[in-house]
Amino acid sequence: MTGFFLIAVVAVWAWIAVFIARALTIRVKRAWVRRLGATILALVLLPLPIADELIAAPQFRALCEEGTKLKFDPQVIDGMTVYEQPSKWPFPQFSIAGLDGYYINATYTDQPNGKTVISSKSYSIKGGILIRALGISEKTAPLTFDGSCRPTEVPYQQPFLARHKLTIIEIKDSK
Repeated sequence: MTGFFLIAVVAVWAWIAVFIARALTIRVKRAWVRRLGATILALVLLPLPIADELIAAPQFRALCEEGTKLKFDPQVIDGMTVYEQPSKWPFPQFSIAGLDGYYINATYTDQPNGKTVISSKSYSIKGGILIRALGISEKTAPLTFDGSCRPTEVPYQQPFLARHKLTIIEIKDSK
């Protein structure tokens, strides 16, 4: 049902873009110049409702490529016993091209001395003006790209644990 609604929104916006383009070029005397101008103007107007997402997408991908990498020294962590630090709430916020997002720090701490030995981030970003205005998405995820990313390799997966001879323990709260 949401797909049909989005198709209807795109059709209405396309009609509005063509109407605006024709209205702005109606006084041009030469027919071929008027048609060319209206076509170019309509093509410029069509992506405007999702322009914020189109601008933010490559910036978010670049942030994900760099930010989601695990940061650790393989020679130091081999054979360690670590525990995962709980993330602090509220999560830190960021903004890219007008789209708001947050990230979650994942940190693993050396059990005896409390020093951070493994860290990474997971990112999530909300959609642009159009998706928020329509209100058709619970998470208000972007329409044009995946609005979340996390590391591909995480310390609690068996291959990583085995390769680095890591032991992850659970620390209970003393409340």
